[in-house]
Order: sequence, then structure tokens, then C-alpha cells
Amino acid sequence: MKNNEKGITLVALVITIIVLLILAGVTILALSGDNGILNRASQSKVSTEIANAKDAFTTVAAEGITEYYNSKYVEGNNTETATLQKTVYDKITNSSISSTFVNTTSSTSPSTIVTNVNDATGAALTATIDTNGKIAWTNDKMTK
Repeated sequence: MKNNEKGITLVALVITIIVLLILAGVTILALSGDNGILNRASQSKVSTEIANAKDAFTTVAAEGITEYYNSKYVEGNNTETATLQKTVYDKITNSSISSTFVNTTSSTSPSTIVTNVNDATGAALTATIDTNGKIAWTNDKMTK
């Protein structure tokens, strides 16, 4: 008698299920591990937000520095009474980036601006303008 067995055996089915479980485990690990796709995506978001804020602040600060030196030296009237630090601070707080990035400000010396951008640890990105108009950043960690 000829024995024609068709279909899959129980052993083949168990092996297939085990392989699928291993693949599912590897996929979950790739998505959610410390170096997983989801974690790296959130780090990229933080990095982008910090870079955008820094770029916007630096651009506006450069405009403020230019205005300060233009009014002090180029226009010839030399009636500039505000300091470079105050000019840059005013330029940033009165610009369009203020509504996008600025959370709170302090006009004390050195001028400090707390942004609404958080670093990877959740701390607010803070810009401090020194007397030369240079911006120093605190809480700008890209990763935890």
C-alpha cells in the first residue's frame, strides 16, 4: 500500500512558530531597545529642536550685533547708549523667534533667556548673553 501523507507535520509547525517568535523578539528589541529606532527617533527630534533654537538665536543675535556696531560706528553719530549685551537681548526678545522659542526672560546682567525647548533630560534650553553679545548655552544635552 502506498502511503501519501499530505500537509505539515506537528514538528514543522512547532519549528515555524519558534522561528516566528524569535523574529518577533528581534524586531521588538530593534524598535524599543536603548539603541532602538524609537529611542533614536526621539533623540533626533530633541537634537533638531535644539539646533533650530540655537540657529534662530544666533541669527538674530548677529543682526543685533550688526545693528549695534552700525549705530555706534557707521552712522557716525556715536549716540548708542545701550550696551551690546542689551542690544542683542532686545533684538532677540522683540523678534519673531520670541513667540516661537522664548519661555521666560530676565533683563539682569548677564541677560538670560529660558526657551521652551527641552533637552534630552527634560531641562529647558537656556541662553545667556554676555557683555560681548556672545550666547552661551546651558541644558543643551542631545542625549540622556
